[in-house]
Amino acid sequence: MEITSIEKENFEYFEPYTGGPLTPEQSALGLIEDDTAIGALVVSEDDGVCTIDSLFVDPGYQRKGGGTMLLNALKECSEELEIRDFLVYYSEDEAITAFLTKQGFTCIQGDEVMTISVNKILSSNNFQKVRGKEPEEGIRCIKDLARKDLNGLKGVVQEAGFPEKLLANEDLDAELSFAAFDGEKPEGILLANKVGENIFVSLLLVEENNQGILRKLLAAFSNALSHHAKKESLLQFVNRNEKLRSTLEKMIGQQFDVTGQTWTGILSI
Repeated sequence: MEITSIEKENFEYFEPYTGGPLTPEQSALGLIEDDTAIGALVVSEDDGVCTIDSLFVDPGYQRKGGGTMLLNALKECSEELEIRDFLVYYSEDEAITAFLTKQGFTCIQGDEVMTISVNKILSSNNFQKVRGKEPEEGIRCIKDLARKDLNGLKGVVQEAGFPEKLLANEDLDAELSFAAFDGEKPEGILLANKVGENIFVSLLLVEENNQGILRKLLAAFSNALSHHAKKESLLQFVNRNEKLRSTLEKMIGQQFDVTGQTWTGILSI
């Protein structure tokens, strides 16, 4: 099998595997066997973050290393393209998630993606109540944490079933990420990642679903958005709890747009 770049001249050859025409922001790699197109990887890049829009290998050639070849080819050109991290969006595709995990990616899944504009949060009545105020007692910005406190947070993250590397991700925005402490004991954590102009809340954990702690984290986060995010940016949460959406909407004072996709989160290699 061989890898080739998909250009205008050969696009028709690979179109059955790209999911449709490429947009100006997209680029693609094709997989060939005996001069026959058998697969394609379509990506888009924005500010050092690569979104894998589609990855498909003909069923007759799956489990023969073609998908791995496509990903390896992408990794090889990541330094040239100054790509730091990969994001993948799929509908509920367990086979793809299993494949990426096998390739060494860290996958964070959620059943819902909740989207809201930063402007909606900043213009909400609840935000106006906390605007300009310092974080409440026990709430600390990730950028200000000492090593021992970060180590404590790693334990919380791992106990919840998530990889501790979330705290070391290069795209983690430490000025938009906060933790709640009772003395030295971590009680909650909100991690935000900037992806281009938009912001992903990649992790939101609160001990025993304590709404008081959640409210304090959101207040500090909302205030930070006014200093470190553009109003036209989109904010996305991954919903892992049936009550989370209604709780967040009530606290923020605005409704989310919701999709039923599975989000395969920040994928660092």
